[in-house]
Amino acid sequence: MSVITILTYSKEVTTQNLNPEAREALLKRLRRIEGQVRGLHKMAEEGRTCDEILIQMDATRKAMASASLTLLQEFLGVFAGQLAQDKAGGIKVEEVTDMLRRFTQ
Repeated sequence: MSVITILTYSKEVTTQNLNPEAREALLKRLRRIEGQVRGLHKMAEEGRTCDEILIQMDATRKAMASASLTLLQEFLGVFAGQLAQDKAGGIKVEEVTDMLRRFTQ
């Protein structure tokens, strides 16, 4: 299976393909992150110290990374299910590794 095939499959997987609980958990996390970003904006408007803002920015970045990883795990579950139904055969570990590297950088 080629990388092109992997990318084709990846474009077919949307958040609508996720199980409802995982989708709702993702949306909840994103709403929380949205609140963190609004809080950062307010901190900057209020003239809070750079140190305080940077600490909150780091927390927001980590929350985004965590949400990204969760979405990626869910994507791989759906993706693996699609591949299992595909009669074309297996997938090379290197191809999945390359895809993961692209999505996590």
